[in-house]
Amino acid sequence: MSLSATGIRWGAIEYGYVAPDPLDPDVIYGAGRNEVSKFHWSTGQVQNVTPIPVRGPDVRVDRTEPLLFSPLDPHTLYYGANRLYKTSDAGATWQAISPDLARPPGAIPASVGALHLPGAERQRGVIYALGVSPRSIDTLWAGTDDGLVWVTADGGGQWSNVTPAAVTAWSKVTQIEASHFDADTAYVSVSRMRIDDLRPYIYRTHDGGKTWAAIAGGLPPDPL
Repeated sequence: MSLSATGIRWGAIEYGYVAPDPLDPDVIYGAGRNEVSKFHWSTGQVQNVTPIPVRGPDVRVDRTEPLLFSPLDPHTLYYGANRLYKTSDAGATWQAISPDLARPPGAIPASVGALHLPGAERQRGVIYALGVSPRSIDTLWAGTDDGLVWVTADGGGQWSNVTPAAVTAWSKVTQIEASHFDADTAYVSVSRMRIDDLRPYIYRTHDGGKTWAAIAGGLPPDPL
């Protein structure tokens, strides 16, 4: 992979989200491996449009970094690290619209303790799932890979921790689907594989996260 004087790179990252540009069928954005890329089909060029703050020492990312266009504003693209970022100018500039949403480091469960090296750094989590409402441009949902669910109803000005009571640390919020019919309704899936719990966990809210109902009862308890 080579880098030209104009900052255009040839090649592409191999892992992560992709987000086709709603306004330009020639352009696809991708996120993964600590980078946001802008790919042009017609030329094969890949431009690095990673938010500058993401390269700083206080920013954490995972291989799976959420990247979604707003369904109500095709100019707005969201990107998740440990904070949520937004661009409205094709990645030229980015704005952080959330604080660090991950949990502070906590106790290590017994199922993990034997695998944790003594003295190893206890790294905090990141935003792993993002739900963008098709009903309200200001309603965004974020889930972390250390078991938190957040929502904002004002485009990121204020965030509320609306984590279902049953979702604890060492859970991973794997997906969030914002309802296409109601801004206060969302669906959340959770994995607790890291603490040897392979049962399915899916939750639904109709009141903006104030209360949640577990809705995985019809699924088999054992994925095998």
